[in-house]
Amino acid sequence: MLNDSAFVIAPNENWLIPDDLPMLHDLLDALHARLLPRRIESALWHHEVAARQFFIDLRWPLLITSLEALIRIKDERRQTGQFAGSTQVFVDRLLAIGQMDATLSATEAELRQIYTQRSLVAHGLAFGALEPDSQALYRSLERLVRGAIRKALLDDSFRSILSSDENIATQFPLRPRSNKRLEQPG
Repeated sequence: MLNDSAFVIAPNENWLIPDDLPMLHDLLDALHARLLPRRIESALWHHEVAARQFFIDLRWPLLITSLEALIRIKDERRQTGQFAGSTQVFVDRLLAIGQMDATLSATEAELRQIYTQRSLVAHGLAFGALEPDSQALYRSLERLVRGAIRKALLDDSFRSILSSDENIATQFPLRPRSNKRLEQPG
């Protein structure tokens, strides 16, 4: 059973105000008005579970999974035949979404940092308390997740893109990888 509380990073932001009600109404109407693509349902579920976790070590990977549910294509390969790496898919597709909607934009460096932090936690390195830089990065992650889900619910054309792997691959193509290899020291 999920707990009955939701948590936020800043306790002074733990409320709704009357100005939030029209957007909440629109979101609830959109949520119940139509069948949603499975990937949007998955993103919503992971976001909900993340909100009910107190510890950032659990929240961070769940929020990443929420975004990956929207943009990841199972067993995707590049034109070269190589599997598309998770970090690159995350970065490339979120950069493309940010170009489509400036409210969902983040820099490549920021997206890479967000994904790197997810990997550290997913592989057992705990956060503990977040330093101010990590708090800002986490806020960006939450903003991206909430914004992408909101857009998926309210924007028919964006939801249509997310309705199939083919649409995602066409509308948010992966960038070609550089053939340059970094020389290993030694």
